[in-house]
Amino acid sequence: MSALISVVKNSKWIDLSPKHKELREFLEKFMTDPNKIVMIKGAFGIGKTNTLHYLFHYGWCKLKTPVHYVSLEKLYPILEKYANEKAEKKIGNVELCDFIDKKVKSTLSAIENDTPNEDTNLFFFDWEMGNLSDLCKGFSPLILEQFVDNKLVTEQFNLLTPEIIKESIQSKHRPLLLIDEFETKFTKLKSLVDASNGGELRELFDQVVEKKVSFDLMIGNGPASGYELKSENSKGTDDAESSRIIPKQVPFPLPESTQEFLGTSNKGLLNFAWWASRCRARHFLRLKDAVGNLETLSLKKSYAEFLSDFTFFSDPIESSEEGQSPIT
Repeated sequence: MSALISVVKNSKWIDLSPKHKELREFLEKFMTDPNKIVMIKGAFGIGKTNTLHYLFHYGWCKLKTPVHYVSLEKLYPILEKYANEKAEKKIGNVELCDFIDKKVKSTLSAIENDTPNEDTNLFFFDWEMGNLSDLCKGFSPLILEQFVDNKLVTEQFNLLTPEIIKESIQSKHRPLLLIDEFETKFTKLKSLVDASNGGELRELFDQVVEKKVSFDLMIGNGPASGYELKSENSKGTDDAESSRIIPKQVPFPLPESTQEFLGTSNKGLLNFAWWASRCRARHFLRLKDAVGNLETLSLKKSYAEFLSDFTFFSDPIESSEEGQSPIT
């Protein structure tokens, strides 16, 4: 799950492998001066959402940059309702930019004035009542665990507080908008937008990159829409994807890349951990929490005995049929 576990209010990131650390450090650096759109790609259950949750904490608590988060599944009905109010039942692609930009500005203003509204409910983790102090009470500090000189070192971020939020807004840094689960409504979104002035989303991407809107943008994009998004970006351009979008893959935890985290170079144990986890970081983490040193598995009569002792390996990890299938 790109090593961030749990929900955004109780988050933890672990550099599960060198590739996870590389992804984290790239995104941290990129957030300081975004000049394109980052599309975070990966299989279901691999950790795209958790990566965005990490960036939410990192933006507010480290960079003092306002960060908004919304899933396309939640945003789409709002856009659809707006389109249906129009005679043509369509949103112009320039109008789409203005609509989202107004929502981002409204959210930021509501946060600054401590007055939640329908836009904070949309873009700020369902905040629709109470004050910022009430909202922040539900958050725990994000924990970052990274390897330093072959030792796992823990860093605790500052707690998200009203003071940090106010300081971030006063910094005048451009807000970052995170749109997650892009694959869920991408096809429907394309049918909703009038592309008469270019591709359905090309104008939005252009305005973000050229800073004609007030926000920067990162997208969490599953396998259902990766090809479609690439195709959309490639119309009428030499290499539109590379000019507007930087794709970054959330890595799979592989046996050879997780030996430092799991604390063993035993190939048999590493391969078993990879198989039992179904190549998902959540189960790698639960495996280590359950057994500590993986070498203790050698004391079991069989791996089947271990699987029967720890039933969480049968838990669903994603929405696909494969992810729902238990391994025992």
